[in-house]
Amino acid sequence: MSLILSYTPNQGFTLNRNEFQWGEDRTHVHQKLGSPSEKDNLRDIYEDYNGSENYFFLTYNPEGQLKELEVHEGLSVQTNGFELEFGNDLPEIIKHLSRLGFRPQEMEPGHYLFAELKMVLSTDESMGGEGNGLSYFYAAQTITHLIEE
Repeated sequence: MSLILSYTPNQGFTLNRNEFQWGEDRTHVHQKLGSPSEKDNLRDIYEDYNGSENYFFLTYNPEGQLKELEVHEGLSVQTNGFELEFGNDLPEIIKHLSRLGFRPQEMEPGHYLFAELKMVLSTDESMGGEGNGLSYFYAAQTITHLIEE
């Protein structure tokens, strides 16, 4: 059974009953989640967190403040009253989010930016696999680096 991640744009996310705010200190994140499977300079990698199959990254700014979340598998993502399940057809997810008033921008084939939600969704194929299933979820404190001028 996958863990549920609740994402709130401009605020942060909740995972395993722990709340994480954008800008939160890395040491506080570690206290709540425990040690990552792997840690590099500005990114923590969690694999099979809490005994379930999953793979996600948390990225920090140089001051050690939480700024990005990347999920590659194993978490069910809820946002704005909608659940995003990995493997589900991404074009159908996009249609549903569009009906809710969120407009995607296709950054490159298979990668869709929802600027007002500060999130990116990508297909299996765009991530090196096959098919149109949801394969990648990205959310961030700011997305200015993703918006074309």
